[in-house]
Amino acid sequence: MTDNQPRIIRLIEIDQKDVNLKFFFDHFRNYLICAALAAAARLINTGEETIPYLGFFAGNMIAITAIVLFFLNTFQGAMAVSLLVFAEKRYIRGGYAVIWMLIAASYIHLIFTRVH
Repeated sequence: MTDNQPRIIRLIEIDQKDVNLKFFFDHFRNYLICAALAAAARLINTGEETIPYLGFFAGNMIAITAIVLFFLNTFQGAMAVSLLVFAEKRYIRGGYAVIWMLIAASYIHLIFTRVH
């Protein structure tokens, strides 16, 4: 990790020694938290509002938070797995992470459009 990297890269970058069983359980827990936030956002958006547009605003802010946390968690998990599998080939690791981000985008689409 170097100081001239963007902050977001320093936030999600991990060392190979940090990837262990606890790391995967932490990621699983984070996915559950994102799912709970997405469900809360859906409930708030579909509920009755006493103050006009408050539920819409609050629900969308919670949904955006869930999406950002989901993508950060997915990207860091993809980088960790690619670090273990493609330790010496950095260019393959980037492509692997991009593929996981596309899969994550499809999950987000399913959560917010198909779940009733």
